[in-house]
Amino acid sequence: MSGPIVALVQNPRQVHPPEMAVFAEAVPSYDPSRAADESARLRRTLEDFGLRVVQPTEVLRSLDRAALVSLAAGAIDAEDEERRLLAHKALSGWTPEDLVELVVRRPRLLLRPDPALAAISPDSSYEAYALAPLFGLAFPRDHYVDLDGFLVIGRLRREDRRREVAVMRAVVERLRESPAEVAIDAPDYLEGGDVVAYGSVAVVSAGFRTTSAAAALLLDPLRRRFDHVVLLQDRFRRPDQFHLDHWLALGPSVALAACDRLDAVEMVSCHTVDIDLEPGGNGSQQRTLRDTLRSLDLRIVPLDPDDLEGFIGNALFLPGSSAVVLPDSTASSMRRTLEGLGFETVTVPFSEHQRQRGGIHCATNFLRLDPRGNP
Repeated sequence: MSGPIVALVQNPRQVHPPEMAVFAEAVPSYDPSRAADESARLRRTLEDFGLRVVQPTEVLRSLDRAALVSLAAGAIDAEDEERRLLAHKALSGWTPEDLVELVVRRPRLLLRPDPALAAISPDSSYEAYALAPLFGLAFPRDHYVDLDGFLVIGRLRREDRRREVAVMRAVVERLRESPAEVAIDAPDYLEGGDVVAYGSVAVVSAGFRTTSAAAALLLDPLRRRFDHVVLLQDRFRRPDQFHLDHWLALGPSVALAACDRLDAVEMVSCHTVDIDLEPGGNGSQQRTLRDTLRSLDLRIVPLDPDDLEGFIGNALFLPGSSAVVLPDSTASSMRRTLEGLGFETVTVPFSEHQRQRGGIHCATNFLRLDPRGNP
């Protein structure tokens, strides 16, 4: 990605609060304070390499007030319509910080009427409050794809996470000060983890969390911005590897790829799309992932099941750099392999994020600040 860019990294504690985190099914149990420390460490690491890093919740506070109030109004609900309308009126005087809390926590007022309460109190119902936090904002990779200045807003497959997209869209459009070029609409889906790109190469996976029709919408902007575009179908459909970036990472002249997918053409088929093809044209014949990566002069670092379990496939190669950020659980042999290829390996603790099924690449996304639209 060329031009001025910003990295988005979100403190998970602000969007995945303890009230929600305490019910996480992870073993060992998820620790929200350690997750916040991990995010801060990742942010400092990126800043040490000269990247500007922002949190989506910080950007939300800088939105036009009317836009922020509108997001907050859409985030709150009540079983009693009169109470809901009163709450909407109250928003006009709230601070941006408090409005952002409403946007990300999404409270709902629950009422239990009780005539006995009415006999002893001005209230006639007991109140409780339910939260539906935008927990997935901790993984900003999912919501959008920036194709070197061409911004595509995705649509998430999980119904409970789709509400995050409008919030992230407000964030990235505020940062770049212009609207997205494309937004994926129903019935299609596009999740940012299914697009992996570095330098002149971009790989798109379709068929699991991203539909083929949505991937096809990316074809023209991809061909205009990357010398080599690979369209891939992953038929393994493993629930714990639901995005391409769980098992494929690209860096300068290198690809980290799951070893069981490299030659399994019947399960992972791919073809390259020539940059000179007209829209709707056919690409090359399907072939193995290994042959495809080699044809692009990429050195292949195979990842075994232990590597994938440790989220090495979710490594983050920094733009315009020889540095790669890895979890601190990375085996020393893998670090030596990458260092032998000329990379500077930097590790950060990330086990709490991994308990939420996301790694360093998932927890980071980049945005170009000088949009190019269609060249």
